[in-house]
Amino acid sequence: MSSLSLYLPPFTSDYAGAASALFDLDCLVAINDGSCCTAHFANYEEPRWAQGKKQTLCTNLRMNDAVFGIDDRIVRQLGEAAQELKAKRVVSLGTPVPGIIGTDMPGLAAELESVCEIPSYGIDTNGFSHYVYGIDKVFDLVLQISKSLPKPVKKRKYINILGMTPIDFHLESAASLAALLEQEDIEIGTQLFMGTSEESLAYLPYASCNLAISYAGILAAQKLEKECKIPYLACSFTSYEESQEALATLRAYMQGQQIPTHNKPDSYVGEKSILIVGDQVIANSMRHALKDRGIHEHAKITIASFFGIDDRHAEEGDLCFADEKAFLRHLKAHSYDLVVGDPVLKHIPLIDKEAFVELVHPAISSRLYRGKEPCCGRFDLDELALKVETLLL
Repeated sequence: MSSLSLYLPPFTSDYAGAASALFDLDCLVAINDGSCCTAHFANYEEPRWAQGKKQTLCTNLRMNDAVFGIDDRIVRQLGEAAQELKAKRVVSLGTPVPGIIGTDMPGLAAELESVCEIPSYGIDTNGFSHYVYGIDKVFDLVLQISKSLPKPVKKRKYINILGMTPIDFHLESAASLAALLEQEDIEIGTQLFMGTSEESLAYLPYASCNLAISYAGILAAQKLEKECKIPYLACSFTSYEESQEALATLRAYMQGQQIPTHNKPDSYVGEKSILIVGDQVIANSMRHALKDRGIHEHAKITIASFFGIDDRHAEEGDLCFADEKAFLRHLKAHSYDLVVGDPVLKHIPLIDKEAFVELVHPAISSRLYRGKEPCCGRFDLDELALKVETLLL
């Protein structure tokens, strides 16, 4: 019963995160479900769906398939679709029903590959984890694919952008951030997972530096840091001063200087308190924007997320909630003068609607507030910081 929510909607699930991360890649995405999960992804989670034809297929899982574990029909169906659509690869995703009955998604993919002779991969999503898990699994797959490609020839240093999806950011973020980096004469290798091209995947393991622009991006960047010895910066490029600091660090690195180590920022304590709920990297950018206005001198700024907190980028007091129940328990024990977060959080009676600033996070509110989420390179959070200052002081 801990997953029961009284005030908040279900968060974006792992299979939707995986399907969103795969959206720009040349593959047939097969969602193994009875049609409702696929419909929910297309209608509510993926705003790019209307931009053009996308090869996403529902396996139309039926009761007998689930009860008796009959995979033959699904394998035959996917094989025919992959050959007809001339897919470069097939990626099969799990949903709650195959998750409950223990369907072996990698095994299903191996059987499919033997039938259709098209590279096939199975990702063990099950609908019970949040979207970051699905994105992280897709990154593992993309890294595996990139290592199998010929090493590209690049005369200049370049960077990768990691962790960008419409589950966290505005649709214009890919183009906006690319334009900002171009102005700084910083070259991009690959941009995961919006604005991705098949040709750019080969650049992934050989970048000079990675930009983690979300918590999912941090997970990806830390894997590349461990496996490929590539340093990274964590910045969402949604607040001006923080973005300028990140760009200055990148310019210095391109000139031969070292990327600074990830030390925990200093914590600040004031008479009042602010809670920022959202993706960790975006919330950190919001905190940075508030500090630029001197608000940390008056208020303790705490970050919280339902989707993960990395200690290397956290301050004292930052926390991750497992579910709505844990969030409510925290609100009962701690009184905040102001809360920043997705508008649906205002449905919670413990949150003062008059002391609330909206920071849209589609992972929480789906398509309800599409178009109002933060945009990389547009510095939307500076305006929100001004609203916080007006309400708090």
